[in-house]
Amino acid sequence: HRKSFDWGRKQQQWRIVSKDGYLYVFDLFSGTCTSAALYALRRSKRVRVVCVDNGHTLEYIKKWIPSKYHDRILYIQQDINERSHTKLLELTKKRWPGASWSSTVHVHASPSCRSHSRADRGLSRHRNSKGEPLSELARSDDQACAHAVSIMLAIRQEAPHALYTIENPE
Repeated sequence: HRKSFDWGRKQQQWRIVSKDGYLYVFDLFSGTCTSAALYALRRSKRVRVVCVDNGHTLEYIKKWIPSKYHDRILYIQQDINERSHTKLLELTKKRWPGASWSSTVHVHASPSCRSHSRADRGLSRHRNSKGEPLSELARSDDQACAHAVSIMLAIRQEAPHALYTIENPE
């Protein structure tokens, strides 16, 4: 029996019961939290979102997220390389004690477009034609992406039915 997550049916297909009644979404490299995070917040009142990024302050993020969602978002402003899946859950539980990996429904990562995206048509010179890194930025972005994938794989051991998505992987 395969479980699926259907936002439109108000999570009827999921039998997740968390201590606090919420489902959790983790958005790694979240930027302004307006992609996976905002989508999840808009789709269900049962969702709380944990965003991890080192590029912005919480005050800046709040400018992009409607105020009615602020109580359901936790923003961790730190380099993903300085976090483990254990530490992410620990920080989440400080804010929401009922959080657990078993109540996690989506883990999304959107690594830096600066060196991973092909939208620049090769003008940035961060990668060669085979996608191999040429710049220090590309090597650093690859390391962060690899670490995020390792975090996702560790979470998957405890939340096997969650959805895992990654943008821009080379």
